[in-house]
Amino acid sequence: MLLSLLVGGIRVNAIAPGAMVTDMNREVLEDREKMRRLEAAIPLGRLACPKKRLMRLSSQHLIRRAT
Repeated sequence: MLLSLLVGGIRVNAIAPGAMVTDMNREVLEDREKMRRLEAAIPLGRLACPKKRLMRLSSQHLIRRAT
């Protein structure tokens, strides 16, 4: 979807990571059927990891500031 917006000259500045592996989601993480349904609704088919997401955002920010 983002690419289709860019063609129209629309810029998007948002972070919406969706479902993440956290203690808050423990009930879902421990229930195989709930996890299967949740993962089926996510385009990448998996939940995000907060630490990996934070590291990626930090590195992208550093790259932008360096250019």
